[in-house]
Amino acid sequence: MPNVPFLTSDGGSVTSIDFVKGGWITVTSTTEMNAITVNKLTDGQLIYVSGDDEFYKVSITLPDYENTFDPTASFSTINLGGSAQGIQGTQGLQGESIQGIQGIQGEQGIQGPQGTGLQGIQGIQGPQGIQGVGLQGLQGIQGTQGEQGIQGPQGTGLQGIQGTQGVQGESIQGVQGTQGIQGPAGTGSGGSLPTGGTEDQLLVKQSTTDGDAIWETVAATGFSATHVERLIGLVYETGSASISASPSSFERNLTGGVSVTFTYSTTVNDDTVQLATYDGTDVTSNPNGSDIVTGVTTDASKTFNVTFLNADGVTTRNDNNNASVSGTGPQWSGVSSDTTMNGKTYTQLNSALTKFVSGGTARNITVSPSNQYVYFLSRESNAAIFDGNNFNNTSDFTKSTVTVQYENGTTFTLYQYRSNTTKTLSNFTYKLS
Repeated sequence: MPNVPFLTSDGGSVTSIDFVKGGWITVTSTTEMNAITVNKLTDGQLIYVSGDDEFYKVSITLPDYENTFDPTASFSTINLGGSAQGIQGTQGLQGESIQGIQGIQGEQGIQGPQGTGLQGIQGIQGPQGIQGVGLQGLQGIQGTQGEQGIQGPQGTGLQGIQGTQGVQGESIQGVQGTQGIQGPAGTGSGGSLPTGGTEDQLLVKQSTTDGDAIWETVAATGFSATHVERLIGLVYETGSASISASPSSFERNLTGGVSVTFTYSTTVNDDTVQLATYDGTDVTSNPNGSDIVTGVTTDASKTFNVTFLNADGVTTRNDNNNASVSGTGPQWSGVSSDTTMNGKTYTQLNSALTKFVSGGTARNITVSPSNQYVYFLSRESNAAIFDGNNFNNTSDFTKSTVTVQYENGTTFTLYQYRSNTTKTLSNFTYKLS
């Protein structure tokens, strides 16, 4: 029988687990675990830290005799998991109490651990194997082979599956805290609600399994008044009405006037037209059309009003619209030998200068006067005049008020800007702003 150092009795046991290399060890903290000397540890040995409720696997690194000269030990957590096989863990304990005696018989004591596959608790049976060691020497080491019994399951390498059974054995044997770990697993797939989801989504079961509900957008079978209002807001399109005029602008006071076309239209969408009037005339039966107004000399405007009835058959809404056009007086620019344009007729102005009809007053001209005056007849009462290089030439012009004619002979007033002297230039640009 080999010499076993530090072989001391522990109560009614042959020795303490602290003196058995490779056996299952339970310590209270990682600090206590890290303090275990390497010569008391075996590669693959399992250690349970009760303070953290964690299992650790021992890894022994042999010296390479270049950088290290002594073996070193490291510890890594191992998840032995949990399953319904915890009952077998109980049998493992029973195997322990019987195989404590069989521990003397050697490997049969180790076979007892196979009941729980050294699954943590059969690591406890490993101590029984150690008791076998106490009597049979190396047979205790075979208790370590009980860990190999863990390898028997091979399902998870370190026989992690049987390790799970070990946890179960532990859970029954007072290491049931591990089963407490299994309890959280049950919560993970059980009663807690999944995170996420958006407003109005519902939790929908995916199968008969508990805890498999997920958030989904599901068509509801009934709606509250708020739901109905919100749904209507999402899909309901209200009707609309509009009216436009063409042309949008024209020369004022032409002899025969101009023709202006007013076009009115209605888009019903989800509403109903209850009443539609164009310029005071009922057009409910056909709320889309056009009207040509002839002989317009100054301005014209029309209205188009529609009363929409909501789909509820009660609510109404008025859509009132107006379109108008206004004639614009002509303006003139150019060069002329005449000293003034005051009192000119419409025909004379068009002969002497170039007419332009615009809502604004800004005007750019490029002229080639030959001993002629440069003219702007404008509605602008305080104009500034620049040349093509944007140099201010306002002082080179004299402003006065002149009376001129529209085409129909009625008179109106414009501001005349005339160069102080006659000019002889070639393609010279003036800008009135």
